[in-house]
Amino acid sequence: MFLGLDWNDLLEISLTIAGGAFATVRWVIPWFAQRKKEGRLARSLHPFYTASEIKSHTKYFIPTQCQSKSPSESNEINRDTEPREPLIPYFIRIFEKDKDDYVFMVLADSGMGKTTFMINLYYTYHRKWQKKYKIRLLPFNAGIDEELDKIPDELRRETILLLDGLDEDPQAIEHPNERIAALLKKISHFQTVVITCRTQFFAREEDIPTALPFGSMSPTRAQRRIVTRYISPLQPEEIKVFLRKKFGRFSIRYRNCLQFIEQYKELVARPMILNYIDFLVDKAPQYQYSYQVYAQIISRWLEREHNIRGKGPGFSENLYNFSRFFALDLYHHTEHLSIADLTALQKLSDQCQVGLDLFDMQAHSLLTRGAHNNYKFSHKSILEYFLALELFENPAFAKTFKGFEGMDMLRKFYQEMVLDKIAKPFFCEKFGLENGKQYSAEEVMRIKGCLGCGSMFLPIGSHEKAFFFNFSLDKLKDVTQIDLSNTDLQDFRILACMPKLQQLNVANNPALCSFDYLFVEGLNRDLKEIQVQGTNIQAATLENGVAFVYV
Repeated sequence: MFLGLDWNDLLEISLTIAGGAFATVRWVIPWFAQRKKEGRLARSLHPFYTASEIKSHTKYFIPTQCQSKSPSESNEINRDTEPREPLIPYFIRIFEKDKDDYVFMVLADSGMGKTTFMINLYYTYHRKWQKKYKIRLLPFNAGIDEELDKIPDELRRETILLLDGLDEDPQAIEHPNERIAALLKKISHFQTVVITCRTQFFAREEDIPTALPFGSMSPTRAQRRIVTRYISPLQPEEIKVFLRKKFGRFSIRYRNCLQFIEQYKELVARPMILNYIDFLVDKAPQYQYSYQVYAQIISRWLEREHNIRGKGPGFSENLYNFSRFFALDLYHHTEHLSIADLTALQKLSDQCQVGLDLFDMQAHSLLTRGAHNNYKFSHKSILEYFLALELFENPAFAKTFKGFEGMDMLRKFYQEMVLDKIAKPFFCEKFGLENGKQYSAEEVMRIKGCLGCGSMFLPIGSHEKAFFFNFSLDKLKDVTQIDLSNTDLQDFRILACMPKLQQLNVANNPALCSFDYLFVEGLNRDLKEIQVQGTNIQAATLENGVAFVYV
């Protein structure tokens, strides 16, 4: 007995205290380690990366994996069978040994974690007690050439250089070949150089540089290759590790997120989307396209900003409008790709009644302030989403649009919007396919006529856009009535997939001039009536007694 307690009670109390102390230490030590890491990086990477950016790229970091072939060659982004290896240990080994190759390209799609990898690679090497070289990390922006020029020649041979985001370099977007050649010459005397870039920045695989266009910095380096590595998509187990770090193994949000990723494996294989998964899971609609996911991300961000700041009911709308104005301004000033003129930013902000302090936000902000007070979207794909909206909704912008070069996600978002908001409703109205199959943008754009016989062009609304429609549709085999009027129909080949058709309207299709393909191989034996006014089809007598309507 001790203090009136028997030994069993004392043992239970001791175990409880020990368990609580262990749990506290287990939480406190990682917390202090993360704070120390963020503080060290914030000091060494200032002013190129903000504290909030560093936190978002390091707090839930999952070690980046790499592979020698592009993951885009696989049918499913997170089912790639290419051999993988940890990317940071790979480069740590490279940094510490003599080698012939000293320029490396790390390629990945949008939102695949290129900046996250670079910040964590920098930190891993920077914190080593015994390291052979210095290391610098610089993002591509309007002032990168000046930053490189500041590094003395005598230090370049002792410096590892990390350059993040070649696809965001204004000069590279305008003149890629000339810029890359000049850049490789400028960095020729650094010890080792690692450059990240979007895979789609290079139109073809052959466009990816594979060798230096000049003598290497050391006569002992006989080979002058540029080595390319691709960031691997997150695998299911890596995604679960991320979710456990963020939410805890036994939380309800963790289980909800597991259900979400099971349904949308392709989306969450991108670390950027995974960072927003808590936004996506809450009130998640049935996403069918990438642009819908981005719309939800932006919607949740606006809601979050409104709640934090306690503004009036129009604040979210003003902030949304400002983001679109900001995207247009960036597009029309691509030589900067971010706004360095605070006067211009203030003017845009005043138009939407949003203060500049809005942009000093945490990791989930759409806008961040970088070096030299440059303001930009936290991810280039956010910029491309807003530009896709403008291209889809703003005819004035569409007339001045310069093309999709260097903006692969803009092209994808725009195609999805056209498909979802124009093409699908049009086809549903014409064919009664409200419950039909889901079509991808690739399916709509692919020329695939019935039985390989060709395709039909459909002008959509006032835009007069021609779409190729995939007629290999099981849903059409039971159609008995169809209205194909005013569709610029060229012939009757489409009807080969409608064997039960009874009534047909092809009015106001002047290109129709014959019944070719209408009754072949016993098809359309049940056809009873055809409306042909506004065509060049002449009256004819058919064996099955079809009635023609010319008025």
